[in-house]
Amino acid sequence: IIAHDEALLLDDLSVEASPLVHALLIFTRLKDAVAMMRGFLTGMLALPEPALREIYSRAVAELVFILHRQWEYVSTLQAKTPRELLASLSAALQLKSDLLAEVQSR
Repeated sequence: IIAHDEALLLDDLSVEASPLVHALLIFTRLKDAVAMMRGFLTGMLALPEPALREIYSRAVAELVFILHRQWEYVSTLQAKTPRELLASLSAALQLKSDLLAEVQSR
């Protein structure tokens, strides 16, 4: 059942599936989006300054896109995850950095 639900959800997250499967898939996508941002920022830090200047505007656009995707996943998790499971995931959905919270609130 889980494999069937997962196959459906990978193509269309609006498909009805068990709340647990839905929450786990969205959480996995959130985790992947966070990893993408970390990898992207690490790569940017490793670039020489001239190369960084060349791709700066595109890099900012990518970061904004990834950040908005993360917000979508968090919002979906908060709205559709069973309360008992949400309590277990809540620590992963909170901002730990005051600076990051300030940037995200803009």
